[in-house]
Amino acid sequence: MNLLSKEITVVALGGAFGSVARLLLSRFVQLLIPYESLPWGIITVNILGCFLIGILYGLFEFRMIMSPLWRAGLMIGILGGFTTFSSFTLDTFHFLLRGEFFSAISNVFISVVICLFATAIGAWSVSVFI
Repeated sequence: MNLLSKEITVVALGGAFGSVARLLLSRFVQLLIPYESLPWGIITVNILGCFLIGILYGLFEFRMIMSPLWRAGLMIGILGGFTTFSSFTLDTFHFLLRGEFFSAISNVFISVVICLFATAIGAWSVSVFI
């Protein structure tokens, strides 16, 4: 099996794992926070996914762990299946269609600014703690 075939396999398996993890975590969080004005399950998944991709970025870039197979499986496969910015945009679009502008703006702010911050904290934590 060549490298491309291996990468395709690990991305596909990782994507399946990440998608199931997204479903379970987002439903669990939505049960804990049943506030229906914002999709807290998806927001939580996106914040966690951004934090984890920051950690992986730090490991791959700063600690010189450069295996293309690990990088593809973890970052593209698992986290690509786990994070849900397509769901985020659809939720925001629905808020706008319903005229719920505060919910739309809140969703964008939390999902973009807080997730960007979580990515930076994840990358920073590698340099400090590992």
